[in-house]
Amino acid sequence: MKWECNMNELYVNGIPNVKQDSLWTPFENYVPRSIFDIVGKKCELALNPTTTNWINASNLISIYNDPRFETARYFIIKDNKITAHISITNEIPNSTSVYPHTWMLNRLRLQLEKENSYLLFQHNHPSGYPYPSENDIGVTKFLNGYFIDNQEKHRFLGHIITGNNCSSFYDGNSRSWKGIQNESICRLDDLQIKPVYENLANVHGNLALLKLNEYARQICNNKIDINNFSVGFYVNAAGFITGISTINNGDFWNNQHKITEEINENSKKAGASTLYMVVPKNNAQLFEQVEDFCARTKKIANVLMPSDEKIIQLAENKRSSSIFHSGESVPLKVSDSRELRPQIRKLQQQKKNNQYDYEIDR
Repeated sequence: MKWECNMNELYVNGIPNVKQDSLWTPFENYVPRSIFDIVGKKCELALNPTTTNWINASNLISIYNDPRFETARYFIIKDNKITAHISITNEIPNSTSVYPHTWMLNRLRLQLEKENSYLLFQHNHPSGYPYPSENDIGVTKFLNGYFIDNQEKHRFLGHIITGNNCSSFYDGNSRSWKGIQNESICRLDDLQIKPVYENLANVHGNLALLKLNEYARQICNNKIDINNFSVGFYVNAAGFITGISTINNGDFWNNQHKITEEINENSKKAGASTLYMVVPKNNAQLFEQVEDFCARTKKIANVLMPSDEKIIQLAENKRSSSIFHSGESVPLKVSDSRELRPQIRKLQQQKKNNQYDYEIDR
């Protein structure tokens, strides 16, 4: 997956060009692909699940390797062609809903049997690392057992997880996980993974958090009001800083709801699952206010405040491992080509008949 960005605008002397009251992210000009980009494409897995066809299928669907958030995708394959595409996402970096409603999966299973079609499941890891998690393995096992029709015929082909320059996949026939890289099949342990943005700063390691203070100082040299604003670092699952923004310190007293909304929205745009903050030096009153916000919302991984003698950090019991938490209400978006195509045709016909004067956004 490629995305364009103007490096002169994104960086100043090698430092991210963070503007006050805005979000810096390397994905600013990223354009997602439509679910219709793959419908009608050739895919021979259903007829012949060979090594070559697994590689071809992985290459085909890698166009949906979104660096910002996870999306689960169901591809319906009949004979040697993808006939439909269903995408499901919460548009958050670290998780998505694979089976939002049992009635949807049951309807899909009945359609596969009726049309003699098969199902290929895929999702992406924004971190770039396609290793299956325990949850990924459990979901695959569930889908493999669920998509057996009334004639005892297996309709589930397998599961592909796309990363930055490679993929992993579960072959429904051999019932095993393998890796795909450089047009060949390999063991998962043999994958050579290139991070999405390896030139970005990484917060992993004992000294990395302490370096955030110096990083924040360099950023603030680009004319940010350090008395009234703190610096927030948005970090993806691989530990890379993929977004940086300023946070108005006054909002911690006057409008904490605004801060929560900004954190949620910025993390989606930056493909980040955790947030670190650096507050102005020796501002103990602000640090206490931020500490209270962290204890109540569990939105921030750590807060650093430089003092004359040391760097003060957030207490461990007030830190959070993720911006989004299980049970948190996040809207679910489902795009189904089987339902959208007739809707689009209807709108196009209405436009042709001059009933509407706007462009159709597919």
